[in-house]
Amino acid sequence: MAQISTAQELDRVKQNRNGVVGIPRKDLEEKVKALADQGEWASFIDVIELLVFRVVLFPNVDGLVDLAVIDAFLAYHHSKESPVIAVLADAYDTFDQRCEKSGARIVCCTPTLYVWLVSHLFHHESRPVCPLQGHRMCTKKREANWEQLLVGMHEASINWFPRWKEGGARVLSSCEGFSNVPLMGTRGCINYKPVLAIRQLGYPMRGASSEESVTPFITRGFSDPNARTFQKVRKAWGAVQRKDKELRGSNNGIIGGYHKWLKARTQEISWLPKLKISSEEEAETPEESEEVQALKAELERA
Repeated sequence: MAQISTAQELDRVKQNRNGVVGIPRKDLEEKVKALADQGEWASFIDVIELLVFRVVLFPNVDGLVDLAVIDAFLAYHHSKESPVIAVLADAYDTFDQRCEKSGARIVCCTPTLYVWLVSHLFHHESRPVCPLQGHRMCTKKREANWEQLLVGMHEASINWFPRWKEGGARVLSSCEGFSNVPLMGTRGCINYKPVLAIRQLGYPMRGASSEESVTPFITRGFSDPNARTFQKVRKAWGAVQRKDKELRGSNNGIIGGYHKWLKARTQEISWLPKLKISSEEEAETPEESEEVQALKAELERA
């Protein structure tokens, strides 16, 4: 950004709207026009990329490009750090706030959520190599009555493990000092709980999850009191834990008392419709005995 504006310029134009500090989009658009007139095409492209980055990946306050988004853009632009973690963190934070405030809108990454829905609600006869290809190849999404589709959705109708996920690497299960995975986005930090999504990664759900593994961790804002938390999260990503064999089962269904735990877990969530499970879905696979697990391990080593 130093090539685009001086520190004095940034201090002059930046604004604080409802606690979010950033640069008005109109000022950046005026800068784009000035750079084009001057023939400064490298800087012109940088600002265009920043505007697209903000609109597509990190919509937050209308008409404002907040400083946290600029930091995420610079990390990607100069250090090639993937924005995926920040996108996930912002999406989870949006869902969390939506649950707290029933009137809040979900504006974060709606195209990504649409691609996820298409890839998990429709079964593909072909073998797409990624969710975007599967989304393009799926013709049923145009014909679907989405209201009826979502209302009638049940466990057996979900494509839990799309074929494009096959052959993936071991699952990221936790980071150093955390029982799950802390994510840092443009609004703060929030944790991702792999144990709740393990079925989407091709592994079975095994009974009740421990309280430690599903305890929320949320830090909003970038004020000084939160600085130590951000340092801890950055350090944690230097030592990640991955799992594979210890998560495997005969299929990626339900093993043990997962449904019972899920019902109890959702009883006190007032905004969530009461969980309805069909008799077929209640038929869970019993937990494997230690002898069976030992035999499987011996066969894998053979």
